[in-house]
Amino acid sequence: MQRLALEIRKKWQNYKYRFVPWQIFNWQHERSTIKRIKKSAEVEIGQDDEICENLKCLFEGFHHAEAIHKSLDGVMFESCGFTLEKKTSSIKGAGEGIFVSRGVVKEGAVAAMYPGTIYYPSDPLLIQSINNPFILRCIDGLMVDGNHRGISKLIYRSCCGRDMIGPYEPCDTSWLTDATKNPLAVGQFVNNQTAQQPANVAYHEVDIPISFPLHLRKFLPNIYYHNKFSSDPSGISDIGDTSEVVLLRVVVLLSISDIYTCEELLSSYFTEVS
Repeated sequence: MQRLALEIRKKWQNYKYRFVPWQIFNWQHERSTIKRIKKSAEVEIGQDDEICENLKCLFEGFHHAEAIHKSLDGVMFESCGFTLEKKTSSIKGAGEGIFVSRGVVKEGAVAAMYPGTIYYPSDPLLIQSINNPFILRCIDGLMVDGNHRGISKLIYRSCCGRDMIGPYEPCDTSWLTDATKNPLAVGQFVNNQTAQQPANVAYHEVDIPISFPLHLRKFLPNIYYHNKFSSDPSGISDIGDTSEVVLLRVVVLLSISDIYTCEELLSSYFTEVS
């Protein structure tokens, strides 16, 4: 009985950080414990526009690879210098985790993306959060539901269908399946650090501009629960300068050290790159 109680407590210690009611009541306290990693000469973190450009180049490679049925992992290795795989975590009892299967994730590089439906604080999320270990809270209060099953899956697919722009898909839905179009969209499976195994990636929030190419949005693994451009799918009808218009929030996981083949990606739920 005592061992069972310890197991339940251990699971709760990890799950509580993704349970919305707990987050709401404890966020202000936990926010004060966030470890902020400063950009420095030792940790060269790319600016948001650089991250967007790198993602655009990578997605162009995926787009062309689809047309000729080329391996997406091959494109990712050529562009990023590494590939990822999901397998049993090195942390006992943590389930599955994400490992570098080939190459090296260089310090400061985008190691993964956190997929899912994006919720504003006013959006309904309580039902979806029950027994859901895949909810990530952003620094500004936005939440990302990265669950690929149940009601979360249905909601994501529904929002994708709602936001279609002619023949163009507004987001990637393949991360809900085993046949992903974007090999980076596995951030929801990255486990939390332990005392013995410190974090080697950190969450970083990036705003994708409205100018992001239509034909490449099918690789963005996020969509808003509430359509912010509901009156105008293009989002630009009455806007002169669109350079500052935000299309979408995405959360990437940036490496804070070199991560080598066979090493597992590990994060801290309260770590951000500032």
